[in-house]
Amino acid sequence: MNRTAEILGEKWDLPLGFTMALGENPDAMLAFASMPKKHRDRCIDRARNANSRCEMQRIVSDIAQKSFNDFIG
Repeated sequence: MNRTAEILGEKWDLPLGFTMALGENPDAMLAFASMPKKHRDRCIDRARNANSRCEMQRIVSDIAQKSFNDFIG
């Protein structure tokens, strides 16, 4: 189980590359952990479909750069 998910009391099935990329970007990790479930699920789906490390890092970077309001809708 992902340690961040364990702390939050949830079980997330995160792709390993996504977990590693979040671990390298504390701002993204905090933003991800603060999202409502439906937005986290959307990010996880994007991560599952990533075809390269570069694409995974871009997804995580997007999470860190967007405000909470950007995830609504």
